[in-house]
Amino acid sequence: METWDLSPLFESYDSKAFKDTIATIETLIEEAQDFAKMLDEHTDEVAMIKKYLNLASDLRSNFLKAFGFVNLSLSTNAQDEASNTWMNKMQQLSSQTTTFNTKFSKWLPNVENLDALIENDATLKTYEYYLKAIVDRSQYVLSEKEEAVISKLTQSGSSAWSQLQGLLTSILDVDYDGEKITLSDIRNKAHARDQKVRKQAYEAELAAYKKIEQSIAFSLNSIKGEVNEIVQMRGFDSALDEAVYDSRMKKETLDALIASMRDHLPMFRSYLKRKADLLGHKNGLPWYDLFAPLGKSEREFSSKEAMDYVIKNFQTFGDDLANLAKRAYD
Repeated sequence: METWDLSPLFESYDSKAFKDTIATIETLIEEAQDFAKMLDEHTDEVAMIKKYLNLASDLRSNFLKAFGFVNLSLSTNAQDEASNTWMNKMQQLSSQTTTFNTKFSKWLPNVENLDALIENDATLKTYEYYLKAIVDRSQYVLSEKEEAVISKLTQSGSSAWSQLQGLLTSILDVDYDGEKITLSDIRNKAHARDQKVRKQAYEAELAAYKKIEQSIAFSLNSIKGEVNEIVQMRGFDSALDEAVYDSRMKKETLDALIASMRDHLPMFRSYLKRKADLLGHKNGLPWYDLFAPLGKSEREFSSKEAMDYVIKNFQTFGDDLANLAKRAYD
């Protein structure tokens, strides 16, 4: 069984590399806070934009590496005390960059002749899309004080509720065939060849959810409750409108995609009805057989064989897709 090898990120929380990265983040945060304080005092706008880009880039690369290590550690052990402590620490550090980003987002749209400055500077031209996205997004950015309060409260609000939801689902014991197994293990049985196994696993999964359904529902409602309040404060019509905006998509594009899906639903229904017939069902396809395998292949793949198979078939679409899969695996 393959396992995460996190050594390309860090060996441990006690490693010198991890401690150095945290120290670098803290130093960069101090620089970012100083930058925010002096932003309005400088007249060399190009220099200030470049300074922001460099600081933002350095902060992001260091945060991504440290956050990645913490997140991946939690993904395999949600109860790990050290990882949970560091997750809280990383969130606190992240919130300290809010004023830095907010102030720049408010300042940039007021730069005169920004388009000309971008056109006449090779570095700014490279970041043209990013800079113009900041300008456009500024219409939804609140005051520095409001953004700072939201960032801090999110740690004990939606982020905490999300961590609770993840913890509950990761430690949930499912009673199956006289033993206790994880939710991930029970979900994998949806692909089993034996229909009795699939049905039994499905029923065991539903029974297990009863243990945590109220806590999960409360968590999800609290997360979306915060989202809806902040969306309204920012001036979006709905959470969906914000999601579409953040996806760099027009609402009309989303509507067209959904309309196309609806137009093709009869094709999917025909397939599922046929699958139900092949599996011996007369009144439609039960949920527990939705992922049931069809056919008689008994071939088993090692992880390398599976990856070679994926890359080979992705190659029929193009090199970009095949290379992406290979890079992900490597």
